Amino acid sequence: MRTVNRCKISGRRRSHLRKFGVSRLTFRELALSGLIPRRDQSELVAL
Repeated sequence: MRTVNRCKISGRRRSHLRKFGVSRLTFRELALSGLIPRRDQSELVAL
């Protein structure tokens, strides 16, 4: 049986970022709202 990484906020299974424990969509929302420090727009484009 496999362990499935899920987003801690939305519960989404796909596109999970291990370092932050959230999905890329949730990460982008948090970064744009300023809740994740030292992230700017140029870094989000790569995601």
